[in-house]
Amino acid sequence: MKLKEVSKITAGYYFRSSVAGFGDGAVRLIQPSDLDNFNAEKLNMIDAPKTELEGGDILLSNRGKFRAMIMPIDGDFVFPSSIYAIRLISKKYIPEFVMVYLNSDSGQAQLLYLSSGSHISNLTKTALENFELPEVSLEGQSKIAEIDMDLSKYRSSTTKKANLLEAIKNSVIKELK
Repeated sequence: MKLKEVSKITAGYYFRSSVAGFGDGAVRLIQPSDLDNFNAEKLNMIDAPKTELEGGDILLSNRGKFRAMIMPIDGDFVFPSSIYAIRLISKKYIPEFVMVYLNSDSGQAQLLYLSSGSHISNLTKTALENFELPEVSLEGQSKIAEIDMDLSKYRSSTTKKANLLEAIKNSVIKELK
C-alpha cells in the first residue's frame, strides 16, 4: 500500500536564511540531528511559522541518511524542509510500525531507490508518497514495534553498562602509581 493512501505528508518550512537569523521566539525548532535523540526541552526556540504536530506523527529526514522518529508529544514546532511530517489517516497502520519499517534495512533500501542525487540522496515528497508499506496485520505490526522497543531498551542499557565499565577502568588506572 502506498504511503499517500494512508497518510498526509507535510513538508517542513523553507528557511531562506540562516536559522540563527530568526531570533528568540516561542516556536521549538526541530533539526534533522534531533531525530536521533529527541528532547523537546533542549530544542532552540525561534520566531518562525509553526506547524502543529501531534503525538504519533512521524518525522522523517529526507536528505543524506534517512531516519524516522515518532513525535512523543503534541505541540507547535517548526522544522526545516529537510524533514517531512507524516500523519497517518488510516487505521490500517500504527505509527510505531511505520517508523520501524522506514528505519529498517528494507525501508532504507526503498527510500534510497526512490531518492535522487548522486552525492547526497534527496527524497522528494512525491517519491515519499509512493513509498510502499507492506501489508501486515495490526497484531503483527504491534509485535514488530514491541521488538523494536525492546531492542532500543537493550541498546541503551548495554551502552550505559559499557560507559560505566569504561569509567571504572579509567578510575582504576588513575589510581595506579
